[in-house]
Amino acid sequence: MSQHIISLPTPGDGLVEFTMGFDPRLEDFFVNALQDGEGIYMSPPNLDQQDIGVVIKERFRVDLPETVLQAVIQDAIDFRFGASDIGRRLYMYDALGVLQELKKW
Repeated sequence: MSQHIISLPTPGDGLVEFTMGFDPRLEDFFVNALQDGEGIYMSPPNLDQQDIGVVIKERFRVDLPETVLQAVIQDAIDFRFGASDIGRRLYMYDALGVLQELKKW
């Protein structure tokens, strides 16, 4: 599965690390949240792409940068057009949504 990682300050929970992406085996999107290395949220199965930002906004009261959301959606598009490396992509962003590091293997 692709993984897009961004840490964002949230009003109620402080600094939260969000991991989101697309799982090609399930053809499904996901969002997980960690605080101090502990899991504090895992999205339900069958999350739609348009719900990624909504989940983060409703649960954590913070906006996901549009650049991150679009990159997650692009992974699903790449998969549907035959990309075979979707499960081997790791993206790391700063709090503004600017890509800081990309690893592919």
